[in-house]
Amino acid sequence: MRAPPPRRSLFCIATLLALASPARPLAAQLPLAPATWSLFEWFLGVGPVEGSGFLLDATERMRVRVTDAGATGDAYDVFVNGVFRVGTPTVPGGTLTGAFDGAAAWAEPGLSKGEFFVDPGLYTITLAVREAGSGFDFGEGFIRADRAPVVGVVPEPATVALLAGGLLAIGLTVRRRARAAARSARRGVRV
Repeated sequence: MRAPPPRRSLFCIATLLALASPARPLAAQLPLAPATWSLFEWFLGVGPVEGSGFLLDATERMRVRVTDAGATGDAYDVFVNGVFRVGTPTVPGGTLTGAFDGAAAWAEPGLSKGEFFVDPGLYTITLAVREAGSGFDFGEGFIRADRAPVVGVVPEPATVALLAGGLLAIGLTVRRRARAAARSARRGVRV
C-alpha cells in the first residue's frame, strides 16, 4: 500500500496548477455613455440583471435615470458601488405600452422609473429586478446618465416673506428715528 502524499506537497501542486491555468478575464462593466440610453435585459424573473452592470466615469455632477420598457409591472433596485441607491416604484403589471426605446419609455406614465444624482467620481451601477410584470420572466429597461449642473438653492416663499418683513421693520425704525431726530433738532433738544 502506498502512503498518501504529505499535505505540503498537495498545496504546492494546487498552487502550481492555479498559476499555470490561463487567467479568466473578469466580466467588465459596460461604460455608461452620457446623454445616451443604454439597454439592459433580464431573464429568469426576479434577481440580478444580466451582465456586470455599468461603469460611470462622472467628471461632473450627473443625473442617472432608470426606466422599465415594453410592458408594465417590472420594478428595479439600483445599486451604486454595491450600495442600494434607489428603487423604482411598484406599478400594475401586464399592460403592453409599445415603449421600446429609452426616450419613449421614460415618457410613458405607466412604466416604473426612478432617478438619482451622483457627484464627480467613478461608479459601478448594477440593477436587480425586484418585481416582474405579471406573466413575464424576462424583460428589458434602459439607463441613462446626463450632465446635471449644480443649481442654486431657491428660498421658500415663507423665507422670502420673513426677510421682506425684517427689512420693512428695519426701514420703518430708521425712518421713525430720523423723524424724531428732525423734530428734536427743530425744538433745539438734543437726542
